[in-house]
Amino acid sequence: MSDERSWIPSYKCPWCGSAYVQKHVDYMLAWCCPTERCYNRQIKWKIVDDGRKLFYLPMPRLVEVEEAVASLQYGAICLGGDRSGGKSVGLRSLIYRYCRKIPNFSALLLRRNFPELSLNHMRFAAMEAPRLGATWSEAKKLITFHDTGATLQFGHCWKPRDYAAYIGGDVDLIMFGQLEEYALFAVHLVFAVCVGQYGKHMPVQPEGRLDNMRHEWCAAILGDEAQLLAGFALVVG
Repeated sequence: MSDERSWIPSYKCPWCGSAYVQKHVDYMLAWCCPTERCYNRQIKWKIVDDGRKLFYLPMPRLVEVEEAVASLQYGAICLGGDRSGGKSVGLRSLIYRYCRKIPNFSALLLRRNFPELSLNHMRFAAMEAPRLGATWSEAKKLITFHDTGATLQFGHCWKPRDYAAYIGGDVDLIMFGQLEEYALFAVHLVFAVCVGQYGKHMPVQPEGRLDNMRHEWCAAILGDEAQLLAGFALVVG
């Protein structure tokens, strides 16, 4: 059995094919495309911390996710990719962006189990929050952004009764980590949570391994329209 995909990493811009270079951006080294057009598209989505240092600069595929969210065209956006592709960091930073921008914005970030949640998100969130003028609560598993009153809640959905805690909630954006691990009925139930003041405009954002994000599975959850974008799956519904 052969695999048509190459397992040799290719560190090239998917937009123009140029090899990435490191540049100083707001006092920090960051990987960027060297071409002016791609760099300008990328730098538009940078995030700087309260000390005016670069906090996050998305790579091109994550720029496309940022653009899709900002377009307000989609009810759901699905991002897939291989391990260590920056999906978790990118989507967490995207949530931070809107928490810092929109008053009283609320977001919910879910993983199937607590160890995954801790290893992939919360241990980083505790360090990231102070840089963004926010406070991390270990007891509540919650980041509060004091300038806007926005919140990011971390939660897990391992057993059927866990899902019930989120039904009838009031949040503006939901992110499912590793979508392929969830039961179909559970995802449909939790979708009902996204009813906050911006919920009808902000997409639900599932994320997972590209080799597990099959078209049929994504379409069954999010809708009938699915499109693969050079290594990432973008599904809208």
